[in-house]
Amino acid sequence: MLSTRLSAAAKLLGLLAATGTLIMATAGCGSSSTLLIENVDGAAVSVVPWAGGPTVVVGCHAASDVNTTAAPSQPWLVTVRGLADHHLLIQQKGSGDVEVIVRRDGVLIGPDAPSVGPAGAGCTGT
Repeated sequence: MLSTRLSAAAKLLGLLAATGTLIMATAGCGSSSTLLIENVDGAAVSVVPWAGGPTVVVGCHAASDVNTTAAPSQPWLVTVRGLADHHLLIQQKGSGDVEVIVRRDGVLIGPDAPSVGPAGAGCTGT
């Protein structure tokens, strides 16, 4: 009876270990992370989400959900420039689900957040 219980426990433990390994292997395949750019009330920007990635232009009061299926492994080096003068606003590494928030006072890059702060005001610049 004891050997039957030990055998069942060993099978369960093996199944749990195999399932955990499968989940970890699946998480490593392809890019499942997201990159969202939201311009709340700042001037238009151009964003390069990773080295060699596409240039994404986001104007005031607009957002863009970047397709990350072709993205390299993280961390990504996210570069944000002013669209009008190409001035570097921020360049920062990001991992996981990344959100770029453009406000009239500056740009933030970090984990996807439930809020972008206070409501946007009128747009600045172009």
